[in-house]
Amino acid sequence: MNFQFYLEKLSNSDIFKKFKKENKGAYLCSGFFSIDIQGKDNQQHLDFYSSSKNKMVSFQLEKSLEPVPLENYDKRVPEKLKDNLDFDFDEIEKMIIIFFAKYEGKKLLNWNNLYFRNGNFKSHNFFR
Repeated sequence: MNFQFYLEKLSNSDIFKKFKKENKGAYLCSGFFSIDIQGKDNQQHLDFYSSSKNKMVSFQLEKSLEPVPLENYDKRVPEKLKDNLDFDFDEIEKMIIIFFAKYEGKKLLNWNNLYFRNGNFKSHNFFR
């Protein structure tokens, strides 16, 4: 599966069309994807920010697509992400496997610091 598949799935849903109509100018600001290779707990969330209502909602694609309000603990306005991103989750999984094979046996610190923004992977603070 690739990112555009999930974005199109959401964009074509009646629930999302209603959300966009009620929240003009809302934009994609983040996403969360979890691939459970041992079980069946895959998760795909796409998050949108409405500046007119100063709120963020998450659409959980593995569930009913209903928008779930998110708490915004940071007062900064989220950056708008390009909606033409396209990457393949199989390729990302391969990158992660290669990464762990390369650093096998070393202590990983702060795994949450591996992230992407606008399709560019960044990493920092992995090792001491």
